[in-house]
Amino acid sequence: MRGIGRIATLLLLLLAGGFPLLAQQKKAPKDSLFRLIQADRAEQYERFGMQYRLVQGHARFLHNDTYLLCDSASWNVDAKFIEAFGNVQLIQNKTMLKSEEMQYWIDESRAQFRGQIVELIDKDGNTLRTDRLTYNTQDSVAVFEYGGALKDKDGGIIEGRKGTYDGKEGLFSFEERTELFLDSIEVKTQSMRYLSEEGKAYFGRNTYVWRGNGFLRADAGWYDRANQMIHFSDHVFMFDPSYDAWSDMLYYNQATGAVDLYQNAQVLDTVNKSVYLGDHLQYLPATDSLSQRGLLTGDPAIVYYGENENHVVDTLYARADTFYVYAVPRCDVPKEEVSAAERRLEDMLYDALSAKRTEEAEAREKDRIEKMRQVGKLPPEWVERAKQAEADSLAALARLDSLVTAGAVDSLVAAEKSLRASRTAVDSLINAVLHPVIEEPDDKDDTPDAPQAVRDSSSVVRDSTAVIPGLTGNPADSTGVSTRNPADSTAVIPGDSTAVNRPPRDTTPIRYVLAWNNVKMYRSDMQAACDSMVFSELDSIARLYGEPVLWNEVRNQLTADEMQLLMKDGTFSRGSMLTNAWIISKQDSIHYNQIKSTEMLGYFYDSKLYRFDALGGVSAIFYMADEDVITTVNLKESRSLTAALKDGQAQRLLYMESIKSDAYPVGDVEPEKQRLKGFVWRGDERPVSRETITAREVRTSERKQYEHMQRPLFRETNKYFDNYMNDLIERRNEERRAEAARRQAEKDSLERLAYLAQVEQQAIADSLAAVARRDSLIAAGFPLDSAGNPIYALDSLGNLVPAVIPGTPGDTTTVIPGLTGNLNGATGNLPDSTAIAPKENVILPQPDPTRPTRSRRDSTAVAPAQTDEVTPASPETVVKTENLTRAEKRALRRAERKARREARRAARLARRLSRRDSASND
Repeated sequence: MRGIGRIATLLLLLLAGGFPLLAQQKKAPKDSLFRLIQADRAEQYERFGMQYRLVQGHARFLHNDTYLLCDSASWNVDAKFIEAFGNVQLIQNKTMLKSEEMQYWIDESRAQFRGQIVELIDKDGNTLRTDRLTYNTQDSVAVFEYGGALKDKDGGIIEGRKGTYDGKEGLFSFEERTELFLDSIEVKTQSMRYLSEEGKAYFGRNTYVWRGNGFLRADAGWYDRANQMIHFSDHVFMFDPSYDAWSDMLYYNQATGAVDLYQNAQVLDTVNKSVYLGDHLQYLPATDSLSQRGLLTGDPAIVYYGENENHVVDTLYARADTFYVYAVPRCDVPKEEVSAAERRLEDMLYDALSAKRTEEAEAREKDRIEKMRQVGKLPPEWVERAKQAEADSLAALARLDSLVTAGAVDSLVAAEKSLRASRTAVDSLINAVLHPVIEEPDDKDDTPDAPQAVRDSSSVVRDSTAVIPGLTGNPADSTGVSTRNPADSTAVIPGDSTAVNRPPRDTTPIRYVLAWNNVKMYRSDMQAACDSMVFSELDSIARLYGEPVLWNEVRNQLTADEMQLLMKDGTFSRGSMLTNAWIISKQDSIHYNQIKSTEMLGYFYDSKLYRFDALGGVSAIFYMADEDVITTVNLKESRSLTAALKDGQAQRLLYMESIKSDAYPVGDVEPEKQRLKGFVWRGDERPVSRETITAREVRTSERKQYEHMQRPLFRETNKYFDNYMNDLIERRNEERRAEAARRQAEKDSLERLAYLAQVEQQAIADSLAAVARRDSLIAAGFPLDSAGNPIYALDSLGNLVPAVIPGTPGDTTTVIPGLTGNLNGATGNLPDSTAIAPKENVILPQPDPTRPTRSRRDSTAVAPAQTDEVTPASPETVVKTENLTRAEKRALRRAERKARREARRAARLARRLSRRDSASND
């Protein structure tokens, strides 16, 4: 009976207290038994009254569907506690934890890992590393509290001081000193959660983001790596070197590069001094990194901080239903659009009044000169042309001498050498003229040193990059020593740059602003309204369409079917009103000065209209006041009109052609006749304040608070992943430096090619100008010798004087470029025209055969020009023959013989001209 009583008591205790136990058993997993399922050796012993099992060699345990593997383990059976050592692994649902040491409390299902590196790898391949970690096998949650770093399978990094991992949800959570690196984006935040299965990261308060030179801060956000989307919210602010931006929400699409700002969005463009406002601002980059596109909707506005002519900042506000702002590299703008912009700007800058006055003045001057020629007070026209050609040649000589003195020729030659090294094609026209084979003549050969120049400039274009007129044949030698060897690479003319080296692409971004529907603009001194607007930096002209109207100083209203405004530093410089142009100036509530014309041009200074030109079919009504009382109305008609204004009032009127004016007392003119046909005053449409454009607050830049903030250091990542982030950042920096060096080298190359192309174009222009000047001498009847050299020049009074005395070759200080026919270096000496008195009968001087000329070795010794009175030569200008080589002496003798022949030929021509002049005078 006693045994039956004990059993009954035990049943009552079980019934009384067994329900909680049953409830706990329901929560416990089915496999709650801790079992040893494999080992090389196991032994059991007792210590301090407790049972132990020592397991060694490939030990494997099972608990809570979790496998525990290690090299050895000490299992306290009574305390239900186990210590594992060596290659410890804990595996649960494809999640693995590894370390060198672990302690496991069986009843608590809690494992504590210790070691230099404790590693957790989830089923998606994400790796979490730390040195101390606790893992619960029942709820599959890991916790670390002393720093850890997570590296995903794609190389992304998340680290923090504290963190957890929920294996059932695949969720990593980080707190305190949390840092992230994903796809070149660096993040610092107070807390972060990362869903490995979804590839999503959620950010907490005080989130700071860096990407390249850009920065962003927000108090919340997420990153969807799978869909390449980033979202931030709550006090979003970001900046890069060119802009600052704010919004309540931001979305960034990494795949397309599109950025969407929502609610209270603002972008401060520091480069263009503009602010963009709206409820939705969308940035859409094109495939070209230089192209940009922005779409503004949701009651948008643009604010421009410009300066007037007095450098006073005055803000311009503009609104529309939609703004579209974009930029395109200039090289990608269609040529037709560039040409149209150039024509618009040319028409805008055309001053009809100045042009008409200039035309009238030129006509009067032309008539005056013609009358003076008829009465003999001025020489014939051909003499004037010849004098102009002489002046052009002297100016060219001055420029040439300054180049030789400054050593600029050598620098050009060096540039040519570099250009020649990069070319493979040679212009056939230049090559045909400037690449003759020049042979060294012998002692008996009296032929000129260089071939005869081609006189027809229309058939041959000379390239002065190879031989500058007036210099010697070898441009590489600035001292004037001629190199005759055609094999010398310095004598080879570089080819046409358009054949190989094309002009570099002009990547200057051209900005466009398009506005649609209900466009209005406000500034303190000027307001405007229209239906749509287009602005382009190609011409800096804003084109207004759809009943455009402009108010200046409140009282002046300008309207037309189409209006164009030239912008300069954010202010209006000029305005063009095309078709049905009106200017109305309000005098009082019922009287308006009116001007109507087909087209008008307005001129602004300090944003005030100070002058306008009405062109074509002008009708006008003006009111005149006596002691502030309007008494007279003036009706005017004219083909064109120019008015100067002061304080919005016409102060001076200039009528041109077909003037009709009538004045009447105001009381004698019916009110309807005091309005021109089509008169409309639109003052009720005028924006009266900045708030009528937008009531949004314009924020100031906050970048100073963040631009010096420390970027993530990734201490934990570098510690547990073998300096991974430092190496990655260094590699990226090397790539950036290499890319920057490549871009700089490309830029330098383009600049060098542009410079060389400019040099060549200028040289070709110089050559064309030289040939054109020589052709003008031929057309004017100016006498030339057989080599194309001018025999006579004109002094300041129009008298003929000797132009060229053939002498030493290579005399660059006295040769007139463009007058000599031989551009390859066969030149002579020119007398100083300022030292020659005008002569009625010209007698050519004879050269002194005993007088030595300079040698090629001495480029500074210049033989003075010979006139009727020979000036004794200074010791510096006379070359001693004993210092010359034999070849130089032979060259000197040839030059002397040639000079005598040319002098005799010139004397014969002079005598013929003298006889012809005498006959004409008789």
